[in-house]
Amino acid sequence: MLKRIKKVKELVDAKNQAEAMINGSEKAIKDLGDKADKADVEATNKAIDALKEAVKSDDGEKIKDLTMKLTEVAGKIAQQAYQEQAQAQGAGGQAEADTNSGASGASKDAVDAEFEEVVDNKDEPKENSK
Repeated sequence: MLKRIKKVKELVDAKNQAEAMINGSEKAIKDLGDKADKADVEATNKAIDALKEAVKSDDGEKIKDLTMKLTEVAGKIAQQAYQEQAQAQGAGGQAEADTNSGASGASKDAVDAEFEEVVDNKDEPKENSK
């Protein structure tokens, strides 16, 4: 009984990992668009199709093997998508830094101050001072 449960859990985990890899790979291809290397996209799409077919089956080992193959093939596209995103954020981050440089100048006028927190206990009865 425990072996059966363990085997089912492994199959479910393998299918979940495969589907996550498929979704991530398809997103990377979509995000890159025409910038992606055509040969890499073609190889990745073939690996995606093979893995989608394997997920329909209950062959956990085949799913794991094809997931690893997709990971290897899609790695180039994922790396390229990551680099494109980093470059876009770098350019956007530089523009934001330039925009915020004026705002940081206003902070030069800030003054350090000390404060004392006063707690008003309205709900507590006051002591009778006789």
